[in-house]
Amino acid sequence: DANSQIYIWGAQVEQQSYPTSYIPTSGMSVTRVAEFCNKTSIPSLIGQTEGVFFLDFVYTGLYDNSLSFLTRLAEDNTNTNRVGIYSLRGSDALRAFCNSNNVSQFDAQIGSLVVGQRYKVAMRYKINDFSIYLNGTNVYTNTSADVPLVLNDYVLGNVPNTSQFSNFCNINQATLFDQALTDTELETLTTI
Repeated sequence: DANSQIYIWGAQVEQQSYPTSYIPTSGMSVTRVAEFCNKTSIPSLIGQTEGVFFLDFVYTGLYDNSLSFLTRLAEDNTNTNRVGIYSLRGSDALRAFCNSNNVSQFDAQIGSLVVGQRYKVAMRYKINDFSIYLNGTNVYTNTSADVPLVLNDYVLGNVPNTSQFSNFCNINQATLFDQALTDTELETLTTI
């Protein structure tokens, strides 16, 4: 009717199919910069002897670097103690790795990525009990690997300030568990 009004404030138009965080524009157009997510010096929040990290993402196939980490737990930015999942440019291979005390425990291909496809991946780490589930299927098991000695940092993407994952994949959910989950729980968690 002619007497009603509506006021809208803080609207933000999105080009993608999902919402992003609010970008204050102060009256002019602003472009979002590449994002990365990391939390350092949090050993009390990361299972030091066992745990699971889970990632739900859509693969875009665009890379900022020749090596794109999806997620990893690490002692610091060195290769000494870390565990994670990554992809190499040009191969679209999804890989998982673990280093403990500067010794590689494994580096294995766990799948192949297809542009535009959604993936749910979870890795259980526990001494002599590593399992990786991808889209509801156990794709890797290792019964002889050690857990990294120290895990202080949780990182989504590459080393902070060197390359971001925002072009490589669209993250729907990232979760860190400080205890190992069962195979049944991992299968349920990763089923699409």
